[in-house]
Amino acid sequence: MPRSKAEQRSELSAVVTQKAETERIHSEHDGDLLNPSLKFYAASFRAYHHARNRAFARTIIDLIAENTKGYPMSLVGYRGYGFGPSWLTELDELLGYPAIEVFERHHDDVVVAMAKEDLKKRGFIVSDLQLYLGNINNPIRLGEEESETNGLAECTYGSHGIFVKWNLGIWCIT
Repeated sequence: MPRSKAEQRSELSAVVTQKAETERIHSEHDGDLLNPSLKFYAASFRAYHHARNRAFARTIIDLIAENTKGYPMSLVGYRGYGFGPSWLTELDELLGYPAIEVFERHHDDVVVAMAKEDLKKRGFIVSDLQLYLGNINNPIRLGEEESETNGLAECTYGSHGIFVKWNLGIWCIT
């Protein structure tokens, strides 16, 4: 799906901000850095992850729009992407990178916040929007239930994977 002008401006702004922050840090700490010529700054990592988180949030919005099919009663739902034998999901292909990285980096809340903000800008009331790793009825957050997380790799059930659950509302004008 082609990116909008606003998305292109946002990405350009992130790159400009990253360069400005890198130059500021370099000029402020040039004498303090152990290796001033090394191009190794947190700003580049922030920009990299921001772009990936934004792509994931955009995919969530596309997923919800695709599953509502224009029917107002469909504003409550969920969609899952099960892990296959290769530990890949359809979501990985949509994103262009392994979706599980969002959970490994603990950025799932950031992605959900981005998606919620976009839905609100589109005029929806977001009653619930969740991103799950594990079983839709028993979500697993990495690090919290280590034994169950490790068990996912051995499980062949289609109910294990990454899930998005939503409950949206709209204002009724009478």
